[in-house]
Amino acid sequence: MLFTEEVKNIDELIEKVLYIPEIHKMKVCVVCMLYDQDGLIVLHRRGEKARDEIGKLEAIGGSVDNTDGNFRDALMRELYEEVGDKAEYAIDEFICAQHTQHIDNHTNEMIDWVVLCYKGRILSGELVNMEPERCVELTHKTVDDYLNDKDLSESCYNFMKYIKENK
Repeated sequence: MLFTEEVKNIDELIEKVLYIPEIHKMKVCVVCMLYDQDGLIVLHRRGEKARDEIGKLEAIGGSVDNTDGNFRDALMRELYEEVGDKAEYAIDEFICAQHTQHIDNHTNEMIDWVVLCYKGRILSGELVNMEPERCVELTHKTVDDYLNDKDLSESCYNFMKYIKENK
């Protein structure tokens, strides 16, 4: 993991990662380990129109935009964009950040992603898959079940492992 202390915005993040030589072309992503009312974590399977890791199970979230005030705002925007406004969400604590590299399927560039992971909850309502070309299904499982799933993305596996080890 890169770090476990929450950073609130891009300025704080740049201070944190500025001197890490492995990070070249940085993009920032926020993801949520979203717990349903039964205590299971909701992930989505990435579809053909996804930027990378097609077919893999990944946490709900996405890229931080210039218009996002802070990372929690970005995550809430992503939750509504990906799983709809028929549910109400709470973003709880920051879990950790990690660095991952992927070739972007849209641009063919190697991207250094700094992925910020938060714990969140569904307070009420139902999830709706708002991006069926980019997300082919939503899954609800325990941390242990996900850790045994061969389709879990590498970054999501690392987050799940961290959560299990730091309960």
